[in-house]
Amino acid sequence: MLSKEHLLVSTFELDGIKNDLLNMFCKAFANEPVSFYFHNARHKVAQKLHGNFDNEYLKEIDEKYYNGFNGVTLFKNSLFITMIYAPFHKILVRLAITMMRKTNFSVSLK
Repeated sequence: MLSKEHLLVSTFELDGIKNDLLNMFCKAFANEPVSFYFHNARHKVAQKLHGNFDNEYLKEIDEKYYNGFNGVTLFKNSLFITMIYAPFHKILVRLAITMMRKTNFSVSLK
């Protein structure tokens, strides 16, 4: 998506990624006009694994185990990363410097 400030913004869900890889990924963009925001969304889930057992004892244990979750709300944490890219950052900085030079812009500190 393109923001009002002409920034490219994109959000992805991260699933099953290790912190080491995430750190390496972010460091790869250290000298680029890119920012990262991490979001943790906690939401309700209705999850039940269905076991197929030939053994009656295992069926009974499976049933009792999952019956223990009846009436309990389960939650899942989902990690999202939002990447914000400023493609015109360098161009705008150069343009501002050029404009300041052309107009003899100077700042005096008092």
